[in-house]
Amino acid sequence: MSTWLSARRLAVAPLILILILLLLELYVLDIRGASNPRWLFLLLNTTFVALASFVAAYLTAQAYLVTRQMQLAWIGGGLLAFGLATLLSALASIDQNTAVTVSNTGALLSSLFYLGGCLRALVWSQPFGTEGRGLLSMTFIYGAAVAVVLLLFLLSSEGITPSFFVPGEGGTALRQVVINTTVALFAVSGFSTLIVFRRSGTAFLYWFALGLLLIALSLFTAGYAKTLGDPVSWLARSTQYIAGIYFLIGVATIVREARDRKTNFAKVASTMFPASAQSYKLLVDTTAEAMMALNREGRIALWNPSAEKLLGFSEREAIGSFPENLIIPERHRNDVREWIKEAEIRSSADVRELTLKRRDGGEIPAEVTLSTRTGHSTWLRAFVVRDISERKQSEQAQARQRQITETVMDNTEAQIAYLDKNFKFLMANKAYVEGSGHTWGELAGRNHFEIFPDAENQAIFEWVRATGEPASFKDKPFEFAHQPWRGVTYWDWTLVPIKDAEGSVSAIVLSLIDTTERKKLDILKDEFISMVSHELRTPLTIVMGALYTSQSEELATEQKQALMRDALWGTEQLGQILDNLLELSRARADRLTLNKEPVNIAELARAVVTRLQYKSTGQRFVMDVPTEPALNADPVRIELVLRNLVDNAIKYSPRGGQVRVFARRDGENVVVGVSDEGVGISPEDQAKLFTRFQRLEESVRTRTEGIGLGLSVCRTLVEAHGGRIWVESTPGQGSTFSFTIPMNMQPPAG
Repeated sequence: MSTWLSARRLAVAPLILILILLLLELYVLDIRGASNPRWLFLLLNTTFVALASFVAAYLTAQAYLVTRQMQLAWIGGGLLAFGLATLLSALASIDQNTAVTVSNTGALLSSLFYLGGCLRALVWSQPFGTEGRGLLSMTFIYGAAVAVVLLLFLLSSEGITPSFFVPGEGGTALRQVVINTTVALFAVSGFSTLIVFRRSGTAFLYWFALGLLLIALSLFTAGYAKTLGDPVSWLARSTQYIAGIYFLIGVATIVREARDRKTNFAKVASTMFPASAQSYKLLVDTTAEAMMALNREGRIALWNPSAEKLLGFSEREAIGSFPENLIIPERHRNDVREWIKEAEIRSSADVRELTLKRRDGGEIPAEVTLSTRTGHSTWLRAFVVRDISERKQSEQAQARQRQITETVMDNTEAQIAYLDKNFKFLMANKAYVEGSGHTWGELAGRNHFEIFPDAENQAIFEWVRATGEPASFKDKPFEFAHQPWRGVTYWDWTLVPIKDAEGSVSAIVLSLIDTTERKKLDILKDEFISMVSHELRTPLTIVMGALYTSQSEELATEQKQALMRDALWGTEQLGQILDNLLELSRARADRLTLNKEPVNIAELARAVVTRLQYKSTGQRFVMDVPTEPALNADPVRIELVLRNLVDNAIKYSPRGGQVRVFARRDGENVVVGVSDEGVGISPEDQAKLFTRFQRLEESVRTRTEGIGLGLSVCRTLVEAHGGRIWVESTPGQGSTFSFTIPMNMQPPAG
């Protein structure tokens, strides 16, 4: 007896040792290597798991044929399913996903068989031997186990089943659901078997229970494996190998007891599972999972305390009720009925997420595992229910946060990209994708510098990755190699490293703000200030010089008059520049107010020509403006428009050239125009002619005075009247500028 007790204590040591090794590997050692010799994997799986399970399944079948206790048949089916799945997993190890899929789904199937055996062993008060049909029942159970495992293997090999495992990343969400469910079922079966062992004292149950718990621990450990053959994977396998050895030890104890008692193995096995309702009650009372089962009529026949705690209905209220009427919201009842029917046809386990109704009227999300089978059993359907409220809340919170983040990112002017440590695109907001000139499909997964090559920028990225320090720049120039038409662009950009738990840079956030327009405006502003300063100084110098010189008493009257004309010209230039600047300023500040009144366009045109004739260098002026009709317009603004156009015609017309001012009626509008016989304007210059601060190449080449505001002001004032302005020009043949003004004589309301 002392030897037996010592062996029992020693047998628990692997459980503790494996937990310690798992903690060390996950949180201390962090070993990343992987080694998975196929021959070694196949040898170990065959010897320590498959062979042990097959031997135990064979001896369990022999015991069932003698005792007719159905729990033995179910346990044998579980052993057979587990051993076969382990063997096929080793054979398919070259395809990691197939190996993991077969292993995990086979383990889930075997755990359901074990749980079924526990239910039969602990629920009924009468011996189970009266329930079984001998060879037929055993053949059905064993055959179903083999058929389902083989079917899973074939489906997984053909890639029909969902993915369970991604090498280098670990298990998928579906795999985690299967593993978590399987671990729970193995743990329930293992602890239940320990409870039965404490009552019966059968050594086999102790070793079998430890084996089940080791398998649960193995599957729990396997959930952390990233690839087959890594340390965590081998730790999980080693745990299964020890479980297989325990199964053989358990069988050996029965064989030894049968030899000592001089009886056969089956008779010794028949004493392992005392059949009593009290045993089952002990099982369901000790599990944290909500459990329920339905009888042949579909009514609830089992309702454990955890179900009462989760859903609020007492056992008295639940027993005899239909679950779809008790705990299923009305909107989901038809779907649940169909699910149960489908599960009965398949005679297999299925896992779904359902919304369940509580006694207080509230609803909770739950993960429900349904196990069904047919036969002479009183209960045909078993449910294991897990509350996933916290998980759903977490998923919803993450989804909301992700939606908020995406909304913020897609509605900000900043162009934001999320890159991995190798500078490959993981995510980018809408502004970045549009600003890059590419589609997201062209960016996703590609290296940033394959698309936007720049040695200087790449060096900065590498510095951020190496140091873990952020970097930022203002108005940094960049030229798109594949989009040369964009020219030099300017950017405010920031690089922020994202660090993992160890402090290493795992990703980089790139934030860009396109400052090209701002930079161009700054450059334009500087040029404008310089240009305005120059243009103001020229006429101001003339005015000051003329006035200063005219003070001399030695000058003749004609000379003084000439100086006054120069001063007048300079004053006119200053006035025109300031008028244009003021009108542009008012328009930009939305303070441009028109004082409309009847305007005689002929008189206004003659006044403008008369006023500007002193600037002429011999040009001939032709007036082709009828006295009718009158316009309803702001005379000051229309005069400024004509003054700018005539002034330009004088500037660009050759000596002796003709400057023609004309007007004509065009429907409800009057077309007013100024033509010259100058050098003309190229199509390229015409496209930007009415833009602020634009000067023609010819004016720059010939150093003609002006700051490029006149035509922009003309456009602003004409459009404020409801008209339009345009140019018709052929290089070398002069230009004609025309604008329209509506003839509406009614002044605007207010």
